[in-house]
Amino acid sequence: MIATLARRLRQADCASLMLWTLAGNPARTIYKRLGGQLIGQKATLLGEGDVQASEVAYGWLEIDDLCSE
Repeated sequence: MIATLARRLRQADCASLMLWTLAGNPARTIYKRLGGQLIGQKATLLGEGDVQASEVAYGWLEIDDLCSE
């Protein structure tokens, strides 16, 4: 899925990628394994605004390596 996204971004002349995910998401280790760097974090309100969650951002300055995953 990430490789497909990276290829489509390259076709659109994008060279970098950033994404947000919930900090408690156990799947976020995938982004680390793919070379993503932790570049930000923020608190956000979910649903009707009654649940606060923590989000983290991962980024890749060069997505060319992701295109071959």
